[in-house]
Order: sequence, then structure tokens, then C-alpha cells
Amino acid sequence: MIKRIVFIVMIMGELLSGLGGSLKGRLSPYMTLPPKESAVCELLENRGIGNVVFDIQYPVIQGFDDEVFKHRLNKRILMQVENAKADVLYQAKSDEDWVFVLRVFDEVKCLRGILSVRVTNDIDNGGTGFPHTVYYNADIEKNCCLTLDDLFVTNDYRNAIDNFIRKGIDKDEHYFPEEFKGVCESTSFFISGRQLYIAFAKYEIASGMTGEPTFAIPTALIRKWLKPKYASLFW
Repeated sequence: MIKRIVFIVMIMGELLSGLGGSLKGRLSPYMTLPPKESAVCELLENRGIGNVVFDIQYPVIQGFDDEVFKHRLNKRILMQVENAKADVLYQAKSDEDWVFVLRVFDEVKCLRGILSVRVTNDIDNGGTGFPHTVYYNADIEKNCCLTLDDLFVTNDYRNAIDNFIRKGIDKDEHYFPEEFKGVCESTSFFISGRQLYIAFAKYEIASGMTGEPTFAIPTALIRKWLKPKYASLFW
């Protein structure tokens, strides 16, 4: 039995080399390696400074081959945190009788093929909450950040997503249809559970009671425009 397996492997090798790679090309969809995965660890900062309390948890990204890119990505995340800290310290000077609380938290959405991480900072200053969320998306293999356009071969996908979101907005009185201008390259998004989500800031297209709206886009709507490199991540 072992001899037979070895013989078959040898024949396959001869066929691949003898046919100039044509057979290999036909078999390649079944021979591809699984997408690269990244890793995330978290740093915590829980302390008080005067009338300010920090309750901070933010990610540190690992698993990228390009050390320069990894450093830049982590620096972007750190700068979001540091800017939030500077903002709350500045606000706290105006009312020393109130205890200001800065909360920063993260959520890993995807680590396979594409890294999708959410980082939110929110200041409790006694008023209406106004969280600031950034979604960091990166191609793990290519060591580069991704925009929404980067996932697709053309921009034709935009109309499909726009129509889907508008239908959802029209069904809910808490949304402001006139404020939705359609998706574009800079639109916030993330990938989770093999599905694309479009994300909006609080008050961007709806009343505050809706929080930060997200829309799960059915893969069937966008499948034909997805780049082959990313298509397999959605089913």
C-alpha cells in the first residue's frame, strides 16, 4: 500500500512538470494554504489622576511579518488612546468637583486573512455620552491597511450596499435618511463571522438612542464584486 502511494505521488510530480504547470494551475484552487492569522494582546491601564479615572484596555497587534508596518499600526492605536487621555484631562480642568472617567475598550472582530479590530474611547463627563470608535482593518499577508474599496474589484458594489442600508433606514423612524450619503472608500467597516459590516458613528445617521449603528451586509449582494483574494473569507 505504501509503495502504491509513493508511486502515485511520483506520477503526479511528473505530470505537473511535464505539462508545464497546466495541471498544477487547475489543481491550485484545491492546494491553497489557509489565510494567515494575526494575534492580539491587550494592555490595561487602571488608575486615577486627580479627578480623572482611567479604565483603559487597548490592543497590541502581533503576527505581521513587516515590523515597520506593525509598529505603525500599533502607534496609530496608541495615539488614539493618548489623544483620548489628553482630552479628558483637559476637560477635567473645567470642573474639578466632577470625577471624569475615560473608558477605552477593544474588540477583535477577525484574525483570519484580514485583521479587524475595534477600539472605542468614551468619556463620562456628566453629559450625553459620545463614544469615538475606530475600526482598524489590515491585510495580514500583505502587511497593509485596508479601505472598503480595497476589498472589491470595482466600485460598483457601492450601489448594492447603499440600497440595502437605505431600506433598513427607511424602516426605522430613529434614522435620518437625509444624512446617509452612501458608502465610500473611507467608510468604516469590519469583518466578523464571515460577514461584512458597515459601521457609523453615534449621531452620524441616527438619533443617540441607536448608539453606533452597524449594518450586516448579505454576502450574496456583494459576492460578484469581491476580489478573489478576499472572497473566501466571506463563506
